[in-house]
Amino acid sequence: MTHPFPTLRLVDEIQPLVPTNLPADVHWGFTRDGLNSVLHHAHFIAMKRGAASAHMAANWPGLSLGEAISAARTAGALAKSRRHFSGYTVRRTLTEFHILHDETTRIVK
Repeated sequence: MTHPFPTLRLVDEIQPLVPTNLPADVHWGFTRDGLNSVLHHAHFIAMKRGAASAHMAANWPGLSLGEAISAARTAGALAKSRRHFSGYTVRRTLTEFHILHDETTRIVK
């Protein structure tokens, strides 16, 4: 099926937010869509209504939205962007982002 807007993905093409089969050293894992969902919830309305913390607790228990964004930004998983209200976008080459048990990070390309 050809979609009229090729830059948009169809719903059945959306990947899970958390990668499957994570290595043992990974505490929290994010797919590209997972990091995009974190950025999506980094909005004052989602935060004020509790949707951001509920989303984080459902997918990455024990990790706050701010901690996730800070770790991803520090690791270089996010690039500055004027196109998104959060001020960031997920780097194009990234497929997964991991926060390890020792609090270091890993970018999977």
